[in-house]
Parts: sequence; C-alpha cells; structure tokens
Amino acid sequence: MIKLEKPVDIPQILQDKQREWTDHLLALVSKYGSYKDIPKEEKDSALKHYRHKDITTPLFDSSHQKCAFCEGS
Repeated sequence: MIKLEKPVDIPQILQDKQREWTDHLLALVSKYGSYKDIPKEEKDSALKHYRHKDITTPLFDSSHQKCAFCEGS
C-alpha cells in the first residue's frame, strides 16, 4: 500500500469551479433521482472536469507516480 502525501494546496481550478461542477452534478442527481441512475454518457461528461491536469498531476505526484489503488504505473 502506498502512503499518500496529501497536497497542501487545493488546485486553483477546483477552487474556481467547485460550485459550478457540484451544482451541475446535483442537478443531474435531482433529474434522475439518484447518482447511480444518471446515464453513463451524462455522468462521464459531468465528471470529465476532474481529469484536468492541474488536478491529476498533484494526485499522481502524491502517490509517487503510481495508481493509489493498484500501485501500477
């Protein structure tokens, strides 16, 4: 198991877009009744923002360039 070193600073894009992204996801949950009932394409579209390099790079760095779940590169 990898010991994660949590980044101290929240990526700026998360600070700037948190409300917008959260509101969009909550609107989908409201529209479909639950998170699990959101159609895959819409869910993927709503979550794609979290793959932004300013978010993924610090996470990857915090896990020593490995997947935190499987420890693969």
